[in-house]
Formats: sequence, structure tokens, C-alpha cells
Amino acid sequence: MIVTPEEFLSGLESLELCGNAGTPIEDSNVIQVTSWNLAIKRSKQLQWINFNTDRLNDFWDLGHFEKKFGTLESFEEIYDKNNTLMRDQVYEIVDKLKSKISCPTEERDHIATVLRGDLSAALREITYHEVTDATYFLLPASWIFKGHFPCGYEGNYPDGKLVIY
Repeated sequence: MIVTPEEFLSGLESLELCGNAGTPIEDSNVIQVTSWNLAIKRSKQLQWINFNTDRLNDFWDLGHFEKKFGTLESFEEIYDKNNTLMRDQVYEIVDKLKSKISCPTEERDHIATVLRGDLSAALREITYHEVTDATYFLLPASWIFKGHFPCGYEGNYPDGKLVIY
């Protein structure tokens, strides 16, 4: 799924977020939950939050950045500018589309928060793919682009399975 950041954002603008959530899939590489209630419950579990934090930390394996940019400060200057722009673009698109998510209304903000986080991290991985080996968030992003909602991970990374609705 390595595309340009512009292609990623353009594709995101045309998505129906979670439009296929709950639709049965045949893919032995993921685990599918069967309801929004289960998906929301799983997405709020500390294990899932900690797992995503660990994957974000994988991105920040600073040795990669120092090799490419010479010093961490050089990278941070470029990153701060790009990251704010990318994050804001993803947030704006998700916020524009979130009212169309067919989920329990009271959970719509939570679901949008999960989607914004996964998509922002994936866009970061795409932007800096020549610098870092971190590519985990491309996996949940690929399922978001297929209309599903990533809500957990079973097993040890990278050998486990993403949980989706």
C-alpha cells in the first residue's frame, strides 16, 4: 500500500468510512468481530491502546532518522512541519466524513478518534518509508480503505492478527 501521501489523502476523501463494517469477509489473516458493541469494547481496551503505542514507538526508532538526516534535530525540524500538516489533513477529512458512519451515534466520536489515529500514523509511515522500517499502520489503514474498523490485535506482533469489524 505504499502510495504517495497525496494519493493516500485523495483516496481517503472518497471513502465511506466503515461502510463495510460487519460485512462478512473471508480472510484468515484477520479476526472479525460481529457487532459494533464488540468492536467498540475491544477498541477501548488497554491492551489495544498499549499495542498501538508500541507500534508508534517502532516508528520512532531514531537510528533510522539519524542515518538519513545526519542529526535528530534536522529530522525533527522537517517532521514537525510535515506532521502537523498531514495530521490536520487527515483529521479534517475524517471529521467531514464521520457523520456518515453507520454506528451507534454516541460512539461516533470515539470511532472517528481511532480512525484518525490509525490513518495519521499510516500517512506518516508512507511519507517516511525510505527512512524507517515501521509499516504496521499500513495494515489497519488498508482495512479502513476497505470500509472496515480496526479494533484490536490478537497474538504477538508481527505474527498475530488484526481484529476488525
